[in-house]
Amino acid sequence: MSRKMSIFTAAFVALVVVLIFGFQHVKQGIIADKLADYSPPPVSVTTVSASTDVWVKELQAVGAIVASQGVNVTPQVSGQLLSINFSSGEKVEQGQLLIQLDDSLTQAELESSKASLQLSEVDYKRKKELRKTNNISQSDLDRATAKLAHDKASIKGIETTIDYMAIKAPFSGVVGIRMVNLGDYLTPGQAIISLQNLDVLFVDFTTPATNLPLLKMGEEVKVYSDAFKGSEFSAKIIAIDNIVDQESRNISVRALLDNSGGDFLPGMYVTVKVETEQKNEIIPLPNVAVSYSLYGDSVFTLTKTDEKNATGEFYIYIAERKTIDVVMFKADRAGVSGDIQPGDIVVTSNQQQLKNKARVIVNNDASKQSSAGE
Repeated sequence: MSRKMSIFTAAFVALVVVLIFGFQHVKQGIIADKLADYSPPPVSVTTVSASTDVWVKELQAVGAIVASQGVNVTPQVSGQLLSINFSSGEKVEQGQLLIQLDDSLTQAELESSKASLQLSEVDYKRKKELRKTNNISQSDLDRATAKLAHDKASIKGIETTIDYMAIKAPFSGVVGIRMVNLGDYLTPGQAIISLQNLDVLFVDFTTPATNLPLLKMGEEVKVYSDAFKGSEFSAKIIAIDNIVDQESRNISVRALLDNSGGDFLPGMYVTVKVETEQKNEIIPLPNVAVSYSLYGDSVFTLTKTDEKNATGEFYIYIAERKTIDVVMFKADRAGVSGDIQPGDIVVTSNQQQLKNKARVIVNNDASKQSSAGE
């Protein structure tokens, strides 16, 4: 290749490079100018107007239903199960015979002991008379006296054993599903049946010890259960524990629940709400209006401008994030205080698309139509 051709080729390549970089530079400049002039379309949101209200402080906790009287009926002595005198799930009365163990051998021992007692009584009376005339020694009379007392005690012990073999209901209540069958050999402490008094139940729950000044004996407690959605039950506080749990720093509370309707069973979990006498002036907002964060809770409020959107249908608002404190909850609302005032326009949707100074439009009518359609 000649020198002239080489120079021409190099010049051509340089020209192409200059043109390419020049085009890119012009292109980037145009893009930058466009971006500088670009304004994102306003975000469509729904809102509510903030207003003040007075809420009674409400304590809420998870409670457990406990029987006022409940026990697993067990035998106190060993024996073979001779008869079952109840049906699973039925109501029984205090003192009613539930289980009879085979006491035939013990009954025979009782008869033998009674015969021995009769002989001891005769021997004691005879020796007592002989002692009056000094025909026997005092030690002979003492032995007869001791033998008589021993035989009486033996009979009393056997009668107690026989009574233990007839297992009775310690209190009135409802029995569960029996865990034994005829012919089983039962031992002391073996579970036979669960007996629960279901007419009156306890609702046990815990609450932080800081709430102790808000709790009062006899105060009404509202009880709710997922098993009875939409229903509210009433109980009354009958006991507040005298010690705070060292690990959780909670205090235990017990409320009395009338269960004459038979709605609840021991072991069920319920939601407990206690309305205290403490009143707080707050601003109630829908829960969806609050953005919850480890760094603090907040809401977006809006300031109206004179500008309208491209279609001229809505005014443009400017969003501002404000820090708030959530004082309490009630149903689907949060009672808040902090950097928010009555009359503020508070955003209730699309907060994830907002930041400070973001431009928004308020379209509450569209929200209502959407909700109606759903």
